[in-house]
Amino acid sequence: MKWNLRVKILFSAGVIIFVVLGTSTLIHIYGVQQDYLEALEWRSEALAQGLIKKAQDLTNIAPDFNSNDLLELLGYWVKDVYESNLHLTHIAAIDAEGIIAAHTEKALWDTPITSPVLHEALSRQQQVTVLDGAIYHMLFPIRSRQALYLGSIAIGVPKQIIDVKAQQILRHSIALFALFLGLAVLATSVSGHLLTKPINHLVSIAQELAEGNLAQPILITNRSDEIGVLARSFANMRDRIKRQIEDLHRLNDELEQRVEERTAELAREKYIVDTFLANVPDSIYFKEPEGRIIRANTAHARRRGLCDPREEVGKTDFDFFPEEVAQRKYAQEQQIIRTGTPVINVEEQNVWSDGRIDWQLTTKMPLRNEHGEIIGIFGISRDITELKQAEQELERYRDRLEDLVAERTAELTRMIEESKRLNARLHEENIERRRVENVLRVSEEQYRMLAENVKDGIVIVQKDQLVFANKAFAVMTGYRVEQSEMPDPLRLFHDRAIPSIRAGLHAEDQDNSVSEWQVEVIVKDGHTIWTEIEQTEIVWNDQPALLLTIRDITERKRQEQRLEEERVRLKEENLHLKSTIKDRYRFGALVGKSLAMQRVYELIVNAAAAEVNVLLCGESGTGKELIARTLHQVSRRKMQPFVPVNCASIPESLFEREFFGHRKGAFTGADRNTPGLFDRAHQGILFLDEVTELSPGAQAKLLRVLQDGEYTPLGSTTPKQADVLIIAATNQNCQKEMAQERLRKDFFYRIGVIEIAVPPLRDRKEDLPLLIEHILEEYREKQAQVQGSAPADLPADQTMLPAELVQALYASDWPGNVRELQNVLQRYLVTRNLEAVLPLLGVAASPRAATPFLLHPEPLPSTLPEAVQLLEKRMITHTLAQTEHRIGKTAEKLGMPLRTLQYKIKKYQLL
Repeated sequence: MKWNLRVKILFSAGVIIFVVLGTSTLIHIYGVQQDYLEALEWRSEALAQGLIKKAQDLTNIAPDFNSNDLLELLGYWVKDVYESNLHLTHIAAIDAEGIIAAHTEKALWDTPITSPVLHEALSRQQQVTVLDGAIYHMLFPIRSRQALYLGSIAIGVPKQIIDVKAQQILRHSIALFALFLGLAVLATSVSGHLLTKPINHLVSIAQELAEGNLAQPILITNRSDEIGVLARSFANMRDRIKRQIEDLHRLNDELEQRVEERTAELAREKYIVDTFLANVPDSIYFKEPEGRIIRANTAHARRRGLCDPREEVGKTDFDFFPEEVAQRKYAQEQQIIRTGTPVINVEEQNVWSDGRIDWQLTTKMPLRNEHGEIIGIFGISRDITELKQAEQELERYRDRLEDLVAERTAELTRMIEESKRLNARLHEENIERRRVENVLRVSEEQYRMLAENVKDGIVIVQKDQLVFANKAFAVMTGYRVEQSEMPDPLRLFHDRAIPSIRAGLHAEDQDNSVSEWQVEVIVKDGHTIWTEIEQTEIVWNDQPALLLTIRDITERKRQEQRLEEERVRLKEENLHLKSTIKDRYRFGALVGKSLAMQRVYELIVNAAAAEVNVLLCGESGTGKELIARTLHQVSRRKMQPFVPVNCASIPESLFEREFFGHRKGAFTGADRNTPGLFDRAHQGILFLDEVTELSPGAQAKLLRVLQDGEYTPLGSTTPKQADVLIIAATNQNCQKEMAQERLRKDFFYRIGVIEIAVPPLRDRKEDLPLLIEHILEEYREKQAQVQGSAPADLPADQTMLPAELVQALYASDWPGNVRELQNVLQRYLVTRNLEAVLPLLGVAASPRAATPFLLHPEPLPSTLPEAVQLLEKRMITHTLAQTEHRIGKTAEKLGMPLRTLQYKIKKYQLL
């Protein structure tokens, strides 16, 4: 009876367990996909809330940030979150207008949302999950502390992951169902009383673990059955999860601290840049390659009649200038983008759409990203309209003044000649004195009438007294024209000018000559004016006198002083800019502006800072030893020795003796201790030139020193420690040398921690102008040391070299690299014989078909006025070099007035 009852109880319990487990499993399978989606939404919300919190913190730190700047800054954190969550398809920051401000794919930045499903979801401005195609989009709104909607965070999860996860959970659930069913049958076959308590305990612990509560203790049992194994597994799981949570909290705190520091740093940098752009008087702007303005400062906006620089964003020059002017500017900027060559200090005349005309001094250069790619144009310009107008006005005034002076001088000269003839007749014809006196009175009245009606001051000085002055002189100085009121002539001038004035007024060797000078005159009220005085000897009342024509040139003098001060200031700025640009393309004794040389400079700095062995690979003549010496100069070992050695010149039998040194008596003839290369280079740098010429045996001997830093001199048993940094150089292909077993791999890996590939000259021909100028400068300095002063006819740059030679320099492939270029230029400078130099470059010498300034290798500008200016500058430069900078002879040879040539030289800053 009891056995049957037990069977029934077991059977009933099994049926009940089967029904309960089956029902729960079906319910779980039915809702697993939705539950997993909700779990992903919860995790995505946690990620988005972190980004939203950073955005809110940024609005508090920098309240002047606009939404676009704020969302672009989120791009850095978006990338970090995306890289740490690989199951996501994307994370994006979308502004309130539906434009993507930041995205894990750089190409989608600043593009609008095209999906109507996403547009409808974004318009709700609330947290929502939508399915668009094969991707679930989870949208989380970004609001400031003032509840202002700034945009949304969009996190994408592929639908396939959820489907696959649901299928996995389905399979796992079926397996678990079968496992639980077997366990249930097994459980009902044993004592329920003994299992009830530990199973309940394990279930409660599992629930606590699932809910993330790790506080409940787990009873550790010594049982060896499945319950004991599960108990110990739960205990180990609880400890491992707790440690992982602590590690995650620590990492999260460190990440938040780094983000806050970086955010504050970015805010400070942005404030400094914005303050500079807002207050600098020069116009500054940035453009896209298509010519659209992406940023500009306040001065740039005001010049275009705008109040806010943001009004310019997205516009082009076609919105402000006529079609022809805008097209010229666009062509110039496209030329800069294509060639990468900047435009420095170019005077441009702007004709605005509203009819305004102004002048500006413009500098434009390519804008590059971190990879060296040109992504736009950077420009800065200064308004020089007033300066150009002043120059033009001064030129016109000078021309008009010269004509006026010439006319008045001729007129006065004629009057003086007439007076002389009258005086002669007085001496010769005493009997006609009355008639002559009448004629003189008439002439005097006419002269007075003329003197009273001219605008220049006219005075007559006789016996150190003013005997006559016209009204213009009275108006100019404030003195009255009556004889009793006229001052002493010397009282009109400063004390410092009185000796020269007295000498001029008492000159006895002047024979009807005319002299001119400019001097400051003290007027009656005490202030001074600048005057130009013309002095002429005349006869007044039968006595010698001086006729002074005084012209007020105060305003012209001030204008000249202002122009001279501005010229000096602009010249200093130009010299400073030239020296700054020149220094940017130099690194120690190295010269080059190409990307390849900039990469070499960067590797030199990294190697010097890292203190590791360096391998220089490049063709002969590329300057590998110069690079090694430059690396020594910028390293912390620059005060220690730099020891160069040519490995090809050391026989293998003398290798250890040369590198490690020897002790007295080590071999026949060793009468004293001799240090080796490692001794001489201790704490410094040892330069191994042509390192691949070392035999494999010699490489093996050096390898021990490179590995352990120890070596033993010949004849000694005590090892020495070497503190030496190795810089090796070779013109061979190291991979081929290792393949042919002439270079040991372990030796190569020791000497080549940092490998610097030195580019050949044919791959960096954009450096030719700088290299030519550098070689010419070195030759000039050498000649100055040898001869005491450099010859005046030595060229300073490539524009002063013959055109055939310059063309040949640019056309050559330079197999000998910089060493060959130096040889060719020095040979020409010594011989000045093109027929002896051009064949070295593979060019036959021929008579010139055009003048050098026309054969210049640089391309002409795209517009005719700019091309005319460039050719004019080249022609003047070439002629000045031929005449040894004698301006008068240059003007005669060019067939232009001297004053025009002086203006052109000043305009192009040729002297």
